[in-house]
Amino acid sequence: MNSFSSFRPHAGMYSKLPLSDALIIIMLLAILSANLLAVIHILNNFLVAEIPIRHSTINEGIVGVPVHKNPLFATSIVEQDIAALTHAGLLQRNMNGVFTPQLAADWKQDSKNQYTLHLRKNVFFHDGTPLTTADVLYTIRIIGLLPEKNEYRIAWNGVEVSAPDEHTVIVTVPEGNLHFPEGFTVPILPKHIWQKIPEEDWQKYKGSGAYTGAGPYMHRSETLTMDERLTTLTLEEFPGYALGRPYVEKITFHFFATPSELLKAYTNGTINALHSIAPAEVAALMRQNETDHTVYTARTNRIFGIFFNAGDGRTLENPFLRSILAQRIQREHIVTNIFQEQATAIQGPLATDEDIKEQHITTEEIQQTLEDIGWKFDGASGYREKDGVPLRLSFVFPDIEEMRQIAEILVTEWKKFGVDIEMRALPQIVMKNIIDERQFDIILHGYTAEKPKNLGNLWKSGDENNIASLISFGSPTLNSLLEELEHSSPPERYAEKADEMNDSTWRKMVYTDIKVEMKKSVPAVFLYSPHFLYILPGNIISDDLRNTHQNRITKPRDRFSAVHKWHTKKEKVWKFLVKE
Repeated sequence: MNSFSSFRPHAGMYSKLPLSDALIIIMLLAILSANLLAVIHILNNFLVAEIPIRHSTINEGIVGVPVHKNPLFATSIVEQDIAALTHAGLLQRNMNGVFTPQLAADWKQDSKNQYTLHLRKNVFFHDGTPLTTADVLYTIRIIGLLPEKNEYRIAWNGVEVSAPDEHTVIVTVPEGNLHFPEGFTVPILPKHIWQKIPEEDWQKYKGSGAYTGAGPYMHRSETLTMDERLTTLTLEEFPGYALGRPYVEKITFHFFATPSELLKAYTNGTINALHSIAPAEVAALMRQNETDHTVYTARTNRIFGIFFNAGDGRTLENPFLRSILAQRIQREHIVTNIFQEQATAIQGPLATDEDIKEQHITTEEIQQTLEDIGWKFDGASGYREKDGVPLRLSFVFPDIEEMRQIAEILVTEWKKFGVDIEMRALPQIVMKNIIDERQFDIILHGYTAEKPKNLGNLWKSGDENNIASLISFGSPTLNSLLEELEHSSPPERYAEKADEMNDSTWRKMVYTDIKVEMKKSVPAVFLYSPHFLYILPGNIISDDLRNTHQNRITKPRDRFSAVHKWHTKKEKVWKFLVKE
């Protein structure tokens, strides 16, 4: 018997194979190959991980120079940006406006006024010193010694803090303090550094360790001019960051005196990232600069409007006259033509008031209303007057191009009513003096407010530095409603339904009443909420920024909430080589 190995095909053997059988064999081989490839692909995905590459540098330009290195005194945008990278808080606000743990491992609200937080273990400052509750308590103690108008001092006023051990913090907030959990974002200072510095030097201290924190980036170097003016500040990734070592290795800030210098630096390639510039300027940069880039956008809680000076003896003391000027405001025109849709039209004191209703009152109807209340048209002057007093109003606004365009749109409409408007575009320092002296009838102004409960500090009369004071406005009804928002529980008029209401429900109801009162008393006309625009190199991948078109940021520094995850590209490696 011949063995199998001795078998030899005879000539013509394959030629006798029927075509149908050959096709079947080919199909089977094809199926076998496809299945084999599929198995290999599945095994590859199972065994291989795709991880970001730790690489790249961001050169970001910004107008202004940081004055304070101590993050508790950070007031300007540039100072807050640096503080957000070099320091960390117990919590941080993400791009959705949600508070998430940063130095804290977890947190919970035990009651309406008490919180418990647990620190992460094995968390360190940039110099390798462990971070414990002693540093938290020390930071809070310093806050209590800050100037009364400091935002952190206001947030932590009257708050009791205790630490039963090195990793547990218990915080009790007094009734009426609505700054939490925002207060937990305060940057934690290293006690071992700052306790050696005299209190009178905290604000201006620039010595060793001034930038030492527990944030994702640590101080590396800086450049100064001959007169010791800071021109650049370079930060490098901190391997021991609590949320994970950043993938972008360095972030260098370049400081400029004017917006034109900033734009020129981007055009010539000195910087590859910038923010807080007008949409028209962004569009122009994109046309001029052929380098790869990405423009990220997000909605904000910034509100701009025109505010009326209702002071005694002034023309706009009369709310009915203010309501006339509030008619036929072209919000959508402003958003479309000045901001290229990079703003949202609003009609209330919060940026979420986007339900815009078109006004159908004609110019002729408004003119007749003015006639009826005694403001007669004077043919000689071309404007209206009443009892010999001309309807002449001063309108001041910042000397910024888009502000000037908005003012021109508004004034063009008002002049159709027969109102004589004096337009004054002023530099910021002059604007401050005009505001302090209340030397205006109308002002184009902005403020930030995230939720209804933030409005009390802005609109309740009696505070020398808020919006109500700025425009000499006061309403007992509005004050009462704003005071209701300062409590942790529903007002008495909701007593029967209190058990059915959560915090969000009853505050929304009070806020509705506030909008009705403001519409009746007309202290302002709210126009738009600008979007946040941020240009980054095209090779920088940031999923958190990419998904912000429906989200909001309260402050520009919020964009860094997930900066440790930003990366350039990914590479595939065996999973057993990836460190957890």
